[in-house]
Amino acid sequence: MEQTHSHFISHFHLRASEFACKATSYISSASIVAARGSLYSKKELLDSLKPVSKWSRRFMWAAVAHAFIATALGLLLAIALVASPSLSAVEIATIIRIPSAGFVELAALFAFFAMYIVVGVLGALVSSLFYHHVEVVKGKMYRGGAKTLAWFHLVLMNVGIAGATWTMIYAGYLGGVELWPISQGGLGWSIEQVAEQVVTQFVPIVGLMLILTGIGILAGGIGFIITYRKK
Repeated sequence: MEQTHSHFISHFHLRASEFACKATSYISSASIVAARGSLYSKKELLDSLKPVSKWSRRFMWAAVAHAFIATALGLLLAIALVASPSLSAVEIATIIRIPSAGFVELAALFAFFAMYIVVGVLGALVSSLFYHHVEVVKGKMYRGGAKTLAWFHLVLMNVGIAGATWTMIYAGYLGGVELWPISQGGLGWSIEQVAEQVVTQFVPIVGLMLILTGIGILAGGIGFIITYRKK
């Protein structure tokens, strides 16, 4: 009888200890939520609990938009070359006649197209991962000055890289057409004339857009450091 009573008391103490541990855990969780609620608004707190942050979503959609535009441009170029064999023949003849023209067109069209994919598409995707890590994994939200820097990052980087690459792609296309013989619808210009009268007109615009891109990326990096080091 005494043994049964002793076993019952031991079992009771064990259950009481488990209940006390769970209660302490619940109280700690409630304290954390209350503390976070005092620092952030209800909407911000709910946003921070979502699996994807709002800034991560914005950069993700920017990457999708850039990828769609790059795909559309690539398809249009391919369709133009396939649907118009004479266009391809004129391009090849021009490059054979003026080898340096091939370098100009490749640099303007394909190099800047590749830059658009790397910075526009992949850069926006990588930025999305950084914002997801800060806001979701670390639970630190962009507020105040860091939020302003994030807007600079989003707008300047995406507008800047699109403006720089599209402008140079257009300049390469325009310069290539003006190198064509007059009989083929071109102006029959030399590579020097194209460089002087076409390409140089677009260089300041491209430079300005690249500066805006750099400022946007720098603003994003500063905002990331500020938010990441926040306690």
